[in-house]
Amino acid sequence: MLSNTTPARAESVNGRRASNGHSALIRIPTRNRPVTRRLIPYPSTAAVREYPLPKRVPPKTLTAILRTLQGAGKRTTVSVGELTDALGSRSFGPLLLLPSMILITPLSGIPGAPTVGAIIIVLVALQMVVGSNKVWLPEFIRKRTLRRTKIDSVAKRLKPAARFIDRITSRRLAFLTHRPFSLLLVIPCIVLALAMPPLEIVPMTSTILASGVFLLALALTAQDGLLGLIALLLTVGAVVLALVIIF
Repeated sequence: MLSNTTPARAESVNGRRASNGHSALIRIPTRNRPVTRRLIPYPSTAAVREYPLPKRVPPKTLTAILRTLQGAGKRTTVSVGELTDALGSRSFGPLLLLPSMILITPLSGIPGAPTVGAIIIVLVALQMVVGSNKVWLPEFIRKRTLRRTKIDSVAKRLKPAARFIDRITSRRLAFLTHRPFSLLLVIPCIVLALAMPPLEIVPMTSTILASGVFLLALALTAQDGLLGLIALLLTVGAVVLALVIIF
């Protein structure tokens, strides 16, 4: 037993480190109790290891995407680059979904929005076709900005619809959303997007075409192959309707 007057101090057993070089058994006197032994690690550079940062998990639902967009950036305006970075540079489905979702909302009324959205859709879709691992966007696109108040307003209005869509979508026929079958969903997105800029002056045309891209991108994001097949049929209908409006 240790005396109550014994000063509290810690010393290593036999004055040496443990055989592993990182820790040692030390004696710790405690008040009115026998000496106990505890294992306390020594700081050692050998014990410091670098671990890779956890990979960003792409949002898989519309609700999660809207929540991510609302949290993007820290200023009164949010750039396209900040929005895409928030979703993750490897999140091809959500990055394809983002511009098409904007183009079916009142944000599509911003001058030049359909053209910028179409460029993003084409770039993302082409990189999916060639099998890129990371999305690249030109700097002049990344610097385009939107007002945060508009993003928050649109996100708030879309959340009820997003929750409903999340309930009716699920992982079905998922193999259709992976290569090579996913190309059947991606290539139509390119065709629809290429038709947007020349038809921007025609009312509602961009919204109709963007709706087709939205459904195809949603199928890829949710890995819902059944929705993808339905979206393909609706896309044909959207193209026919756009042609009717034009001619």
